[in-house]
Amino acid sequence: MHGKPVILTADNHYRGKGFTIDVSSEEEFYKEMENALTRVESSETVERRTQLARKYWLLYQFHGFVELGLFNE
Repeated sequence: MHGKPVILTADNHYRGKGFTIDVSSEEEFYKEMENALTRVESSETVERRTQLARKYWLLYQFHGFVELGLFNE
């Protein structure tokens, strides 16, 4: 949530939500690691990723601790 690129190698609840780099192989991991260390991201990209992660976390916390009947699984 601080704008840093995060590379996920395992399945978790925030995989595929748009604010992480999701990899499925060792080769892909090293490629994305190199990209994360060498590319320069715009401040807009970093801000978008940060805001999306914060919004997801707030929704996750709200949904996890408050039962309103709005979400059913």
